[in-house]
Amino acid sequence: MRVPGLDSAAICAQWRDRLPLGAFGYAEEIDDSWRDVGGPTRSMLAQARLAYVFTHAGILGDAACATAGAEAVARMQSLFWRAEDRGWARAIGASGEIADRVIDTYEQAFGLLALAWQYRATGNDAMRALARVATEGLRDAAGDAAELGYPEARGGMVGGSADGGFPRGSPPRRRQNPHMHLLEAFLAWHSADPSGPWLDLAREIVELFRRRFRDPADGTLCEHFDQEWRPAAGDAGRLREPGHHFEWVWLLRRYYEASADDSVFSDAERLYSFAKDRGVDVDGVAFDAVHADGSVVADTKLLWPQTEMLKAHLAWYEWTRDPGARELAHRTLAAIGDFYMIPDSALWRGKLDRARMPVSQPVLSRLLYHLFVALSEAERVLESAASISPAGAV
Repeated sequence: MRVPGLDSAAICAQWRDRLPLGAFGYAEEIDDSWRDVGGPTRSMLAQARLAYVFTHAGILGDAACATAGAEAVARMQSLFWRAEDRGWARAIGASGEIADRVIDTYEQAFGLLALAWQYRATGNDAMRALARVATEGLRDAAGDAAELGYPEARGGMVGGSADGGFPRGSPPRRRQNPHMHLLEAFLAWHSADPSGPWLDLAREIVELFRRRFRDPADGTLCEHFDQEWRPAAGDAGRLREPGHHFEWVWLLRRYYEASADDSVFSDAERLYSFAKDRGVDVDGVAFDAVHADGSVVADTKLLWPQTEMLKAHLAWYEWTRDPGARELAHRTLAAIGDFYMIPDSALWRGKLDRARMPVSQPVLSRLLYHLFVALSEAERVLESAASISPAGAV
């Protein structure tokens, strides 16, 4: 099932050929003419995500993307890797020097993801060896990762502490988000290297989700916590992001496929029901943030929650064969194409207001990750379904 303008291969090819690339990596912010408007700093987050996307596109058959992915992984290693800390630094400056020494756990997840797909593409055992070193660095910093999860950051000082980038002077917090992406990375590694420790690492995070991340009263996903994994005080602890609820549904489906643990179905069902019923506007477009009671906190509509909603509908269809989920996937695809994509372009509007009018901002190259995964999943699931709707149907 293809929607005009939403072909993952065609979009990746445009990004591969048109995104500005310098000696130290890809542009991180561009305008509608593909010009770099973001300055010289390069972040581990954006560079690792792009390395993953191009490598994955290469596996799907684009030889030029395969080359771009391999080169991006090599830059990630030569520019960001800090052997003494067994991790990737957060940012480099205009001359390729390390500009932010913090080893951010959220960004380590994307380094591991890029390595997993590069290993899958090439079988290069150096990728697996490096992934194990990076994982050891995470584990040693965590102490007891199974019980307490992973720290936000290490190896550098931000605002007086290795605080993971929270506003200067704010109380230290912990988040579910880095753990969610570590789960994604560990599952990718389990797929690439089934004999490794990856499924056990993934299982620890799923159990942490059950014990700490979800609200026991209603099964919703908390975002911010104190150092004891209690929901953060005030609005931060009440915040619920529909996009992350949807993202966990997709990941729990992937975990079920790897582990055959069918107990996660009920966990996914509660997340899916909340996000679908409380986190989506009447126009079918997901809000950025709500409270657990469904009251709207942020009525803006970023692109990335829509891509995660699409993935969740697809995962739910795979799990249940519910035609309603397939229908919602078609509708979400159409909404992404109609409301977010710039006509006749592989670029998008990253943020809309409640009335779906664009909020002016540069195009962030790191968001290609969200769009690519969602589109490649839609192509995989909908095109292989025996009961697929006719092309273009919604």
